[in-house]
Amino acid sequence: MMRHKIFALDDSDAPNHAYIHLQGVDREQDLTLVQCGHQVTAPSYGYGPMIRDHYLLHLVRSGKGRLFIHNCVYTISKNSCFLIYPHQIAYYEADAEEPWNYYWIGICGYSVERIIDRIGFSYNRVILPLYIDQPLFHALEQMVASITDPEFDLLLNGLLRIVLHYLVRNHDQLNPDYLAATNTCIQTESVMCPQFATCQPNMDDEYVRIVTSIIQTSFMQNIRIEEIADKMRLNRSYLTSIFRKYTGKSIRSYLTDFRIEQACILLKDGRRSIASVASEVGFSDPLYFSRAFSSLKGYSPRKYRSLI
Repeated sequence: MMRHKIFALDDSDAPNHAYIHLQGVDREQDLTLVQCGHQVTAPSYGYGPMIRDHYLLHLVRSGKGRLFIHNCVYTISKNSCFLIYPHQIAYYEADAEEPWNYYWIGICGYSVERIIDRIGFSYNRVILPLYIDQPLFHALEQMVASITDPEFDLLLNGLLRIVLHYLVRNHDQLNPDYLAATNTCIQTESVMCPQFATCQPNMDDEYVRIVTSIIQTSFMQNIRIEEIADKMRLNRSYLTSIFRKYTGKSIRSYLTDFRIEQACILLKDGRRSIASVASEVGFSDPLYFSRAFSSLKGYSPRKYRSLI
């Protein structure tokens, strides 16, 4: 049974008007809603720095503010939307005089990357203007209103697809020159917000935490260190260096060790073949899996299974 949290606040001093964050969602589907909500922020209201394991999309109805991602700062105004990718360090804050009124949706699933691409986002283009604003915000209003419905899960997922449909249609209204360009970073690390500045000395630790989070949630997939570094906008050598400094292992060794530990859990199920276990934990070659397992555990997977 899916567990969930719902907050519906009427207090004018509370920044959240309504939101829902679902726990225990099935992430192996094509599209899954993790959270959604509506927020009329207080002046200068900020959130983060945070990292998430899903895509988080904000759609700004009015007001303005700033988004801080990986040492870059972007201005966000009304009738625009911005995307925070999984495992990105992000902080955002509303303007002191014109605070935000926005909706947000958090999504995951194996089709999400393709949908995000169809909407027009990329790692270098995290902000898009909204031209189909009226029907889009109407659908978002319905999403937030439906969180108290007894059948909210079915209703929310239907409305989610409608919202994404409008965002894909919005893509057709975007200027090709805009899509060809990247978003402009207006400030850099030297003028980072106080919230980032206070944690800047510990950012290396945060980077390591992001990498370990990626490994622990995606170990069964084909993880490439170059892609991780690129998504974090870090030099690969620097990332591997700080990871070894903090963990005593290379990223590759940490990944292999984590996969082997997960394999030990799966080997308890005698119905799974050795090759099946290898594939489930991210090894494409069963022979290499057996060698790596023996090197770490001192036994072959078959021998290990006979001892447990």
